[in-house]
Amino acid sequence: LSIYLLDPSGHYSKWKACAIGHGSDDAMKRLENVDFETIGKNGAVDLAVEVISSSATSQNKIKEVEIAIIDKNGIERMAKSVK
Repeated sequence: LSIYLLDPSGHYSKWKACAIGHGSDDAMKRLENVDFETIGKNGAVDLAVEVISSSATSQNKIKEVEIAIIDKNGIERMAKSVK
């Protein structure tokens, strides 16, 4: 599985994970050190919730993250509470 990030100039990069928007620099630093070959689906979901919630500020507290996993078996939707 790969994600291709395309910027407005047409340059693209291949990634295993990607973060955009507020806090994306810190999120990408965290994601760069993850072994996505061994983390598994549940580990990836937990990591996503952790990274998203860590970028929240006191003005935009996150209580729940909605996630969709798309794979060869279809679409699985879930909501995870943020601790």
